[in-house]
Amino acid sequence: MSSPPLPRLRDDVAVATLDTSDPRSRYRVEVDGRHFVIDRSTAFLVDELRRTTNADSIALELSRALDQLVTANDIRYAVEQKLPKVLFEKIDEAPKSPLSWQVELASARTLNSILSFNSVLFRSKSVITMVMIFVALEVLMLPILTEPVRALHWTGALTATVLTLIGVAIHELGHLSACHHFRARHGGFGFGLYWIFPTFYADVTGTWSLSRMQRAAVDVGGLYFQSIYLSIFAIWALSTKDPTIPVATLLLSHTLMLYTLNPVLKFDGYWLLSDISGTVNLHQRINETARKILGRGADYGHTIRFADILVLVSFLILATAFFGHLMWMVITNASHSFANVWHATSLMSVLSSGTLLALTLLLLSVVSLRLLRAMIKVFR
Repeated sequence: MSSPPLPRLRDDVAVATLDTSDPRSRYRVEVDGRHFVIDRSTAFLVDELRRTTNADSIALELSRALDQLVTANDIRYAVEQKLPKVLFEKIDEAPKSPLSWQVELASARTLNSILSFNSVLFRSKSVITMVMIFVALEVLMLPILTEPVRALHWTGALTATVLTLIGVAIHELGHLSACHHFRARHGGFGFGLYWIFPTFYADVTGTWSLSRMQRAAVDVGGLYFQSIYLSIFAIWALSTKDPTIPVATLLLSHTLMLYTLNPVLKFDGYWLLSDISGTVNLHQRINETARKILGRGADYGHTIRFADILVLVSFLILATAFFGHLMWMVITNASHSFANVWHATSLMSVLSSGTLLALTLLLLSVVSLRLLRAMIKVFR
């Protein structure tokens, strides 16, 4: 007696190879904007499910392809327990977003003409020119950026904050422009909340279809556009007698750019390290490599790839650099705020300086704890 038929695979499920550094072939499955990474045997199973829903027939074909025994029960278990349900049935709910709240500000169609114009900046000559200008300006700005920041009036602080947020929006347009340049499918641009932090976002899920280096270019495209934007403020700071506002904007933006390069959370730094190294599920691979080195992994004794060690070391260096910078900010801001409280001559000055100190320490402490929890989760 034949086994009951398997669920029918949806017609719009797409399977394609994925460019990674893994010696084992990796494939991506796409449906409804969702992407899943699978191995060769699972890709073969998905292709067979297009042809038939008979588990016995698929088991026979898979046994021949893999040169090992695969039973109908193995096929049924893989379909029911391993493959996502969305491959077999339409699921109305949207893919889970890392944003707790979001609103689209501009659709892909609305942005099309802007992105077509911006994509020129991703030509080789344009990239080399813009990066050289930014680096030169950063070198010229070093003496100014290392000086103590002048106190800002609330209007100046608000202006610097707004200008910094504009830079964050341009950062996201950089990701979309890179995506458009490589002719990858993309969505729109919007605003939302990541955990408790307000942020702009760009839908670049179509980058999964690109090569590793093209994906890396999309990852760094935001920082590239942000550096072009900040070059304007460097020129402003170098050409004015009072560079307080442009310097404050540069310092705030530099901090955010460093923050997004941190690979502990799934920001640009995570995806950049993942795509350059060709590592799928970066945090999981780092955990496995660390456990092998420490002799805690179940497959300890198997060969540890040099590439995996290099990724682990790169991750630790970047994470340590970011945590070090964060701690330096905590200590610097705390000492500066304590000094303001100590030297305050009026009750209002004491209260305002004390409030600034408390808010600064609270914000930095929340960020530090968030990152620490994420780091522990990676190596747990």
